[in-house]
Amino acid sequence: MRKERNLYGLRNHKKHCYCGLLFLLLFFMTSCKTNQFLIDSNEVEYVHFWFVGDIDTNHALENCEDVVFMQESHDTIMRDRRIIERFVSVINRSKPINPKSNYDLRVSSLVRLKPINGEKRPDIKVCIGNYGRRVLLNDVLMKGDHEELQKFIQEELYDALTPYQWLPEVIKDYLKDHPEERNNYLSDE
Repeated sequence: MRKERNLYGLRNHKKHCYCGLLFLLLFFMTSCKTNQFLIDSNEVEYVHFWFVGDIDTNHALENCEDVVFMQESHDTIMRDRRIIERFVSVINRSKPINPKSNYDLRVSSLVRLKPINGEKRPDIKVCIGNYGRRVLLNDVLMKGDHEELQKFIQEELYDALTPYQWLPEVIKDYLKDHPEERNNYLSDE
């Protein structure tokens, strides 16, 4: 009689508890992995960036297209594999956050993927704001590694432009008509 109690009693209850806990653990581990959208840097053909400097706006830029169509925005296309891998690795480490958080986008990018069998694949929109603290990845708000993102943006985008390229178009047009005043606007070029 004692053997039956061990087979169907307390010992069997522990097995069910351990199996249930193992199932819950596996469920939580796999659900966290599936919520994350990862970009494979080997599949990226190039990344097209649009970015604005420190200009004041009346309202926060919460739409990627706002940055693209601003007159003060600059654009560049990055095809260098080192830069693409660095950018993708920083973006892949971003974590989803509350979509109602405040953000102000200053950098928009379009990640163009390599075609498969001649068919174009959908582009991935990645927008960065709040000095790298917020990332909008295909319209999902995420929290990024702000120090590394800020360093990437500064080194690869902002530092690559000359002081003349940062001037607004109105002043560039004026300087074309008045080249003698170029030194007043650009002292270190």
